[in-house]
Amino acid sequence: MKKTITPILPLASALLIALTQFSAKAQALTAFEIAERSLTQSETVGFEGQKQLSVSRLNSGPQTATANIRYVNRRNYSIEITSPSSIGGILFHMSNGINSAFFPDEKLFLFEGGKDTSDMPESIILGQITDNLNLLKQNYNATPVTEEQVFIAMNPAWVLDFIPKNGFTPRRKYWVDKDTYQVLKEERYWGSDQAPYSSAMYTTFKKQEKPVSISKLNPPDGVTKVNLSGKEKNAFLSYSSIAAAEKQEKIKIAYPGYLPQGFELKYIQVFTLFGARIQVMNFTDGLNDLLVTVRPQQNAFVTLLAGAFSLNLIKKISDLSYQAPNNYFSRGAGKNICVAFGDLSPSELEKVANSLPL
Repeated sequence: MKKTITPILPLASALLIALTQFSAKAQALTAFEIAERSLTQSETVGFEGQKQLSVSRLNSGPQTATANIRYVNRRNYSIEITSPSSIGGILFHMSNGINSAFFPDEKLFLFEGGKDTSDMPESIILGQITDNLNLLKQNYNATPVTEEQVFIAMNPAWVLDFIPKNGFTPRRKYWVDKDTYQVLKEERYWGSDQAPYSSAMYTTFKKQEKPVSISKLNPPDGVTKVNLSGKEKNAFLSYSSIAAAEKQEKIKIAYPGYLPQGFELKYIQVFTLFGARIQVMNFTDGLNDLLVTVRPQQNAFVTLLAGAFSLNLIKKISDLSYQAPNNYFSRGAGKNICVAFGDLSPSELEKVANSLPL
């Protein structure tokens, strides 16, 4: 009887390929694991790039903005808005955890901003996925991770797709750089059969082999400087609880009686600017933020700011807000007005605003 001898080399090669494929499948990361790694590993590699953000709204064309970004970590970065012209030139700057902002047209320099004062530029422009992984898991399902080449930035990326368990927040997709764990691209959808209403992506992205240097921002001469540390008459301070805010600020915090399911308090801020006192409450479901502000009624607010500075500042802040992918609902009562805004359905924002004691 003739024996058949199987060549060892091809057999070993086939076995190695099979084991490699099995190992790759066994070691595949989930979307939640990649989101968790992005919290820490994105802090280790600096980069420079230009980002484009687009938002589509009803009855208007897409609103597009661009920004130049230089990044070391969450405590050190620089964001310069380059377009549209209505907000071009505005700088958001973080150096050693101290925040500042410069409005060149108004010649206004805000500095010594503390913890969380740059939260909105970070979440919208830089594109952080989450800072509360447990809430993210609680409120969102994630599809299996895929891989894709982000061709404009020329970086391989994981594609994460988070689908809300409720019906009042959008679906979010992220393209996460496999080397730096930075978010290279993001899209938001109100329905699986609809085109994204909001997108953000780097058109250039260059990883820095050596640390990017972010020095302290020094404004030019002849500008109005506003210290937000609380050491002077203006302040922008954050608190982790109602009790802490009320004790320090000596005011009653107007807290909503209704919150959408899955949302928890992130922080409370009290913003004192040119005599106007503004309360800001930030809630999160792990992916989307819900903000509630309480301030003086429009006429009093405009009078305070315009009397101390310029009406252009109010318009500039409005133009900045319009570039963010948020819905808004406002309600006035007595001397105050509240605005609930965020990437939630308008009906939920209305419930929150109407539950607020003014």
